[in-house]
Amino acid sequence: MCTDGLGCRPRVLGLLLALTVVGCEIQEITIAEREDIVIAEAHLVVTRGFLDMPGGPQATTTMTARVFLHRTFPGNPPIVPATVVVRAPGGAVSLALPQVGQEACRLFFLAEGQIPPPSGSCYRLELSPSPIPPGAAVELDVLTDDGRRLTSTSTIPGDFELVGLESGMLDLPGGRLQRQCLVRPGTRLRVAWTSSAEAWGYLGETVIVGLDEAIPEVDVPQELYLNGLALRGDTTIVLPSDFLVFERFDLDREISLALQEGMPLGTSAVVSISSLDRNWVNWARGGNFNPSGAVRIPSVFGEGTGVFGTAVRHEFMARALDDPATLAQYPNCGPPEP
Repeated sequence: MCTDGLGCRPRVLGLLLALTVVGCEIQEITIAEREDIVIAEAHLVVTRGFLDMPGGPQATTTMTARVFLHRTFPGNPPIVPATVVVRAPGGAVSLALPQVGQEACRLFFLAEGQIPPPSGSCYRLELSPSPIPPGAAVELDVLTDDGRRLTSTSTIPGDFELVGLESGMLDLPGGRLQRQCLVRPGTRLRVAWTSSAEAWGYLGETVIVGLDEAIPEVDVPQELYLNGLALRGDTTIVLPSDFLVFERFDLDREISLALQEGMPLGTSAVVSISSLDRNWVNWARGGNFNPSGAVRIPSVFGEGTGVFGTAVRHEFMARALDDPATLAQYPNCGPPEP
């Protein structure tokens, strides 16, 4: 510590000189202009299902392909006009995706209150039966009207089967059928499936309805969306407790405790299990897995970036009921999980 003003003066002058240098450096910084980059969020899902045919239920597949194009620097209007094509190598299949409303760029259920996606352009095509089977290699080709080309490739995961699931068939519009079964109220169900070749992970999703009547003392949405992720090599998930992993800090405590015990009486859940390719998993690794935030590995290249993920999907409906008429019509999904 200085005891006289003369001893402190050189230090003060040095500090002032340092601050002057820092000030000059700050003034020389140039802020780069924001680059306008096209982002393609593309997904192709082959869903296994059933059709109501005269000879009985017939297995079928439905392909849903969607490509959502948006920009890092949205224009006015924020659309991205483009020609979007999905191909199977060798030219055996070439599918042009028509432009549709933005709300159609959703393959899976959306959580209530989810932040709306950015504005952009949606290209979507649904075909049944699917012209591209599970396990096939596919290509994405996007050519924007201003001349930018984005490309990607993926291998759709192989098909798989739900194991030990007993179910009947529920009629849906358009001659489609959905697998339906019963769970004992207040119990959990272990959902199991066979391994899917080339899958890097499995996504389990469910929409539970009827909680507003089953737990009237708590403010519950009419449709509660939950999801759970099983990594490669894990082929089981417990309904509904394992679907609470990502929502454990956001759900009301009463709802969380009730669902940890099982499906409340009077509720039903549409459950889907999807095997995901490497592209999908690498793009979807968000803050739930990485405390520092989303870590996205792109799989779309060229004059833009993004993801081209593929998946194979199975779904069914589980209902927690105890009325005799329903019990006689549909079988139990399987033995309850202890």
